[in-house]
Amino acid sequence: MLVTTKFEIPHDLEPRIRALAKQVGLPLDIMCVMLLQDGYVTHLRQSIARAEADIQSWEEDAQ
Repeated sequence: MLVTTKFEIPHDLEPRIRALAKQVGLPLDIMCVMLLQDGYVTHLRQSIARAEADIQSWEEDAQ
């Protein structure tokens, strides 16, 4: 499944991202996308794990 989002990079983070992009030789926009994807996937995995744990807990409480 493909989900499209729009995200504005906070101005105070742009210099740090720009420096990272320069270090690895990538354009700024590609570096932003890579960092955002990494953050979304990490956050999504944590959210799914929390939801699964909550549901399991609710099921155990219901028994």
